[in-house]
Amino acid sequence: YLFKDNNRFYMSKITSLQIYDEPIRIAKRIYKISDKYVIKLISPKPVQAEEDIFYEIQIARISHSMGIPIAEPIVCDYAKVDGEIKVGFIMEYVDGIEGCQEDYRRTTTPDKNLQLGNQLSDVEIKKAKELGITIVEPQWILIDDKKIKFIDVAKWQYRGLEYPFEKVGDMIKRKNKGVICQY
Repeated sequence: YLFKDNNRFYMSKITSLQIYDEPIRIAKRIYKISDKYVIKLISPKPVQAEEDIFYEIQIARISHSMGIPIAEPIVCDYAKVDGEIKVGFIMEYVDGIEGCQEDYRRTTTPDKNLQLGNQLSDVEIKKAKELGITIVEPQWILIDDKKIKFIDVAKWQYRGLEYPFEKVGDMIKRKNKGVICQY
């Protein structure tokens, strides 16, 4: 396959982890490429999107190795999506009920799955903090065995790993002062 990026051409093959000829879109840039794996495509404007899949896979691997329950990070590789070869972060597909702390706060009477997921999330966030991992905007999937796995670790931070973007707290302070961030 021929891959074009900023007028440069590369010969590349798609990952052997892709089984589906037509990956199933399950979120904005996330596609299910097999029964076991999904790919999060690189943003067309990663700096503006405040994410970098290469940073994300590093923080995911660190978190996973320390026992934080997340979708298992696999590799950054190429997949054929919408007829084009695209690069992305491949991770374990997690089936379950998706939620986040924001959902819990917005709901006046959260269902028992949302309550359980949020309680488990709180426990894991404290555990991560003790290990030096700062979990920002936690999103999780509650799986059948009443455990959670975190997803979307792009904004997480770990001591010793250089965060490629402005720290979230600094960004909020700047926005509150009326400073427009240029990315």
